[in-house]
Amino acid sequence: MRHARAEGAYRRAAVEKAERLVDIRLPERRRPPDTVVAHLGPTNSGKTHDALRFLAERGHGVYAGPLRMLAQEAHRRLAAELGAERVGLVTGEERVNDGAPIVCCTVEMAPSAGEVLVLDEVQWADDEERGAAWTRLLLAGEYRHIRLLGALDALPLVEHAFPGAEVRVHERMQPLEWGGEVALRAVTPGAVLGAVSRKAVLALAGEVNRLHPERVSVLYGAMPLASRREEIDRFLEGRSDVCVATDVLGHGV
Repeated sequence: MRHARAEGAYRRAAVEKAERLVDIRLPERRRPPDTVVAHLGPTNSGKTHDALRFLAERGHGVYAGPLRMLAQEAHRRLAAELGAERVGLVTGEERVNDGAPIVCCTVEMAPSAGEVLVLDEVQWADDEERGAAWTRLLLAGEYRHIRLLGALDALPLVEHAFPGAEVRVHERMQPLEWGGEVALRAVTPGAVLGAVSRKAVLALAGEVNRLHPERVSVLYGAMPLASRREEIDRFLEGRSDVCVATDVLGHGV
């Protein structure tokens, strides 16, 4: 027992000595950006629309988001507006026209320099596993113009990284209201039902389909992009009555 305690003390002392020798240096940029604008607010408030509008007008730059589906959605929007030859897509699973003047990518794949950086979901910088990718771009990204997108609670982080940033607070375009519990039979056309997982979405969609045969759209994060667009278009065009989805609705859809 005495030997074990001595060995434990020796190990702790060795670790403390090693920690004292570690030199921690945060990344830093060589010159400040010309402009930094933070678009903060809830989902469905126009943050992404405004930032992508700026990126499209400048014609060169990067959109970086936390999810492959967000990069795909930004790519779809910009390619439809500017032409497929001017917009690329880079994620851990795909590379499409990666030499284009505008590239939509996941944050880990974002280049370290460019004209415009649109950095989505900036509050992910606090994430223990992936936050380093956001921190790298926030502290050392060599971009002339930076647009930060995130929730309102990301304001302290933005002010710490860029004390002089312009902050634009966005309001939700359509209010969310709690209408109480509703039976499935009372669900009317145009309704969106949420569930916590792909399995739950499929189960709920099966129940709703009994009441609205062949008139139910389904959305979840792992769905292929083409299928997701088809389901969204069916619902928006009135070819389906009800949409059953996970929180994919809160990530740019």
